[in-house]
Amino acid sequence: MSAQNQTSSRRTAAQKNRENLNRKRNQSQRSAPAARGPQDQKPPEKKEEKKQGRKNYVETEETKRLIKRADRCLMSGYPIHLTGRSGAGKTALALEIAARRDRPVTVITGNHEITNEDLLGGITGLTSTKLVDNFIRQVYKKEVNIKENWTPGKLVEAAEKGHTLIYDEFSRSRPETNNLFLSILEERVIPLYGTKQNKSHVPVHPEFNIIFTSNPIEYAGVFEKQDALMDRLITLEVAYTQRTTESIIQHKADVKQKEAKVVWGVLKNLQEEVKEAEGLLSIRSALMIATIAQKAEISINPEDEEFTQVCQDVLSGEVIRFEGTDTFAKASRLVKNAVQKTK
Repeated sequence: MSAQNQTSSRRTAAQKNRENLNRKRNQSQRSAPAARGPQDQKPPEKKEEKKQGRKNYVETEETKRLIKRADRCLMSGYPIHLTGRSGAGKTALALEIAARRDRPVTVITGNHEITNEDLLGGITGLTSTKLVDNFIRQVYKKEVNIKENWTPGKLVEAAEKGHTLIYDEFSRSRPETNNLFLSILEERVIPLYGTKQNKSHVPVHPEFNIIFTSNPIEYAGVFEKQDALMDRLITLEVAYTQRTTESIIQHKADVKQKEAKVVWGVLKNLQEEVKEAEGLLSIRSALMIATIAQKAEISINPEDEEFTQVCQDVLSGEVIRFEGTDTFAKASRLVKNAVQKTK
């Protein structure tokens, strides 16, 4: 055999040996489990914790009785009126009462700028259609129609479909606007005056009812309520006992019962310091103090300076607003005295 043929045979044999070696190595890698590094290992699955959403409304014996009384009136076809000082929880209670009726809920918030158009609806644009007829070459016909688009307001939609309407802070709307509700409550129709509609009124669905809420007349921005409207409502006062109030603060701010008692005690002491400022005793202000302290991990303790500062930040402006004093320095001193008196 020539030297050239021997060299070629050796190359062919070496190539076959390499191919066999690679084949065995690949088979070994496929059969053996792949080693996982720390980054490849799956962490143990964690069971998802079900988070229950907190209600805006806190259930106590007192609130349950109030809801039962309100539901009884609504089932009989009479609208109710929840009244009480600011921050008493009227809106949360109204939402809970409405939810229990198993009907869709519509919310309207009163203000001095709201008009009949906002409640009934109005023109929201124009629709133009054009027809061009050129079937006969010598005759050209063009027809243009313009139609106004009318969109019904929240009140009309709720009344037609039988929603439960919450008219929140209705006494902040002008009396002439609220006159619209007289026909709804008396004749069970909604007059459509001023809407450019062919029909004069809309009949009210049998399941439609209204929950009104309002602040007392002494609050700024509140109009005097019409006697004709109030005669058609059943008024329920939202004024909770101290025990219920503390339960609301405890639940909504996620604090302990004794901490809720301390926060409400500060407001009660401040009320005594500034007797003429009756609006200071507010659940809303108490919730602000408790929530800020809880989230900032500040001890709700009258001896804690940070807690005193939180109370001053929340309440000093309120003292001035309700004319308890005329400067922040005086208001802060009043709040500090109220905190120090709290046991």
